[in-house]
Amino acid sequence: MFKKVGITRISLLIAALAIVAIIIITAFTEIQSRIISANIIEKKVSEVNVLASRTSLRLTDAATILVIASNLPQITSTPNVSLVSEDSHGVPKNEEMGRRLIARNIMQSYPNFETVSFLLPNGDLYFLEPYESQKNLTLKNFAFRDYYKGVITTGKPYLSQAIRSNATGHIVSAIAAPVHDAMNGSLSGIWIGALNLKDISQVLHDQVPSTEIVAYIDQRGQKIVSSDEREFPALFNGNESLKSNLGFMNGIAGKSGYSIETINGIEMFVAYSPMHALSTNWVVLSFEPYDKVFLSSNSLRLEGIAMSIVLALAATFIALLLHKSFRSLNSLTAKLHKSNQELISKENELKTAKQSLEEKNKELEEANEQLIQRERSQKDFINVAAHELRTPIVPILNLAELLHSKLKKQNAGLIGIEDGRKNERGKIEEIVQVIVRNAYRLYQLTEDILDVTKIETQSLKLRIEHLDFNQIVSSAVSDFRKNNEARNNVEIKFENLVNEVSIRGDKGRLVQVITNLLGNALKFTKEGQITVTLTRDNNNQVVIIVKDSGTGIDPEIYPRLFSKFATKSEEGTGLGLYISKKIVEAHGGKIWAQNNPDGKGTTFYFTLPIQSPEPKIN
Repeated sequence: MFKKVGITRISLLIAALAIVAIIIITAFTEIQSRIISANIIEKKVSEVNVLASRTSLRLTDAATILVIASNLPQITSTPNVSLVSEDSHGVPKNEEMGRRLIARNIMQSYPNFETVSFLLPNGDLYFLEPYESQKNLTLKNFAFRDYYKGVITTGKPYLSQAIRSNATGHIVSAIAAPVHDAMNGSLSGIWIGALNLKDISQVLHDQVPSTEIVAYIDQRGQKIVSSDEREFPALFNGNESLKSNLGFMNGIAGKSGYSIETINGIEMFVAYSPMHALSTNWVVLSFEPYDKVFLSSNSLRLEGIAMSIVLALAATFIALLLHKSFRSLNSLTAKLHKSNQELISKENELKTAKQSLEEKNKELEEANEQLIQRERSQKDFINVAAHELRTPIVPILNLAELLHSKLKKQNAGLIGIEDGRKNERGKIEEIVQVIVRNAYRLYQLTEDILDVTKIETQSLKLRIEHLDFNQIVSSAVSDFRKNNEARNNVEIKFENLVNEVSIRGDKGRLVQVITNLLGNALKFTKEGQITVTLTRDNNNQVVIIVKDSGTGIDPEIYPRLFSKFATKSEEGTGLGLYISKKIVEAHGGKIWAQNNPDGKGTTFYFTLPIQSPEPKIN
């Protein structure tokens, strides 16, 4: 009886402890989940608020420029309506130069303004800059536009809804400001800047993660730009009007926050924030699947549930085990003894496993050492092979060039010889030219392999001396231009923007860098121009700029552009940029590249310190 009562009490105690533990775990995980969810919501809403604030500030800056200009005497003077010409769709090109110069200055100081125009009080166009856009206009009167109505109604500057510009065809938003006559204060016109929204779109593409869709919505509920122009229409089944969306309605009312909405059958977390600019409100909306937003907090809840289930099962198991164990003292003693034996067995197994693991570690160390030896042997083999290849290639290349030169001279002197012999000698000359080209390519390959091997084994030695860098760059460009005369559809120019510059370095290696960059530019430029510019920056460094008009850098290649074989093609080994980077860094300089802003070609830069210390290969 005593044993039975004791077992029951112990079982009840275990059950009580398990229940308390489950309650504590459940409460703790729920509190933590809510904290995490609150932090996520705060972060999401804060991110949308920041986007709205930044964009609002940019729009306000642009509006400030336009409003200040609208109060200048040149703008407030009474417009001469008699100058308006049907052919010019406004005043002619050489008229109203005061207003036109102010418009040009605005577009120059704030390039996002595509056009600046002046409307008469009735909505007729007075003039538009640039003038070519004015000539191409198909509309005369713009009184139907919301920015005209907004200024006429409020008498204040107004930010329009997103529209497609009649002048450029781009998606723009017009900033309009009333212009009052300087003499009597009456409305003499409307001063308008068409603001290209491409910068806003670029910010979204750069900052918003792929799982999230962020969109700017104008006052009509129409999308201006979004971070994913393909997924946004799909999310709303092609309907981009969000006038009835809860987040838009709250945002247009000036509220910032979030909502949980079902969109196209998907539960979405929607963060929203109003964007104030002038007398207009836009809304920034962020859409992300609910499950992805709260993945971490939901995972924590599931972990808490799993822990509670495991704890309940463990408590049940322990209680059953105690009931079974206390049936017999002898049985308990036997089981304890058996358990002890099992523990001893496990310890022995662990010892055996530990010994086995130590043996495996030793085997791995030996295998690693073998790999190191094998890699060293491979590098030695490549080095020897490259040296051995270069030995026969040099005389082959020299003899082939000599043979080609003689054939060329002989063919030039074949006057009065029948066409058959001329054609036969011409074909032989072409064959020899192919031999020369491929021999040179093979020679260049062996040289590049030798340089890479020296770099990776830290055996590349530099011959350091004082150099006239202007003369080195000029000679390198001139020699390259002569060696590539056949590519007459590509012009190679050299611009020297500094006086004499003296540096310390290896002349041959620096010429190799310039030649590699020119060769790389020529490889991807079929026609156009390659420009080499020598200048210096504010850090007492000489700067070499190689700009081409070729195909540009593939964004997928850019992160590994200066790695081995990154730009390998039929015309090169893919080692030139890697070798160039190591040589420039050995001289204490830097090298980098970027695509040209106009989308045509690439510009490479590298710098060298003036009077630099003796460089070393890392």
